[in-house]
Amino acid sequence: MIGGYRIPAGADVVVAPWVVHRHPDFWDQPDRFDPQRFTPEREKARHRYAWFPFGGGPRGCIGQHFSLLESVIALAKLVRAFDFATPPGEPRNTNHITLRPVGGVFSQVTAHRGDDDG
Repeated sequence: MIGGYRIPAGADVVVAPWVVHRHPDFWDQPDRFDPQRFTPEREKARHRYAWFPFGGGPRGCIGQHFSLLESVIALAKLVRAFDFATPPGEPRNTNHITLRPVGGVFSQVTAHRGDDDG
């Protein structure tokens, strides 16, 4: 039984991150971009699996820690050298094995003037 529903033996069950990551029981204003949600204090107050972009438990992604470290370093380097602007609105998404935008996400990228950090 899950949430009052009987799940037959052998049935496949999918836990959809897209749904959980936007569930109002876990998130205030779940559709709003708010990086402060991930401060250590706020993470301690939240259920362990309210945010699981790399899966969890014994089937969690082996590359999670490297990916998070690499993305922070790459992002820090990019935002020092460039400004990014996107058109208003939300991109259309497709949900295959991973969630991704249909046709990419358009952005205007402008180099900072006089920045020789390269």
